[in-house]
Amino acid sequence: MMGEETEKGGMNLHFTLRPAQWKNNNHLTNEKEFHQIAGDILVSCLEKGLKEDNE
Repeated sequence: MMGEETEKGGMNLHFTLRPAQWKNNNHLTNEKEFHQIAGDILVSCLEKGLKEDNE
């Protein structure tokens, strides 16, 4: 995962997902949604970790 700060102080994250082997191809059919959800989970975990570090 890589990140870069935006001009407004936000963060753009770049990451690669490697899906596990599946018996179906639902993750490919819905790839955009799959990556969005996985990204949301990743950001949530990062935010939680940063919050705990600040306490």
